[in-house]
Amino acid sequence: MEERKTWLDAFAELAIEFGKKTEQLSDAMAGMPRDEAILLLKRHADKTISAFRSAQSVLFKILDHENGDLELIRSLFLEMSRRFDEMQALFFAAVEGYDE
Repeated sequence: MEERKTWLDAFAELAIEFGKKTEQLSDAMAGMPRDEAILLLKRHADKTISAFRSAQSVLFKILDHENGDLELIRSLFLEMSRRFDEMQALFFAAVEGYDE
């Protein structure tokens, strides 16, 4: 039988993902011309923010009903957290790349 992850397990995994995402973006931007780096960050930011807003919208619709699916709510909270972490990673990569 598959063991069910706890919220704490899921958020621990997100913290690890966040570290990896930050490192990957920093590595991708290393030595990249400024215009290309800006385009890379903008493209990632647009997709990430859109995914965050979609998950948030679905979550709010579910929470508007009294009998919401708790497992779906849990997965949406985790998705929103993942996207928020990606937004932070984009910010940190941008700051690291252009901190003068």
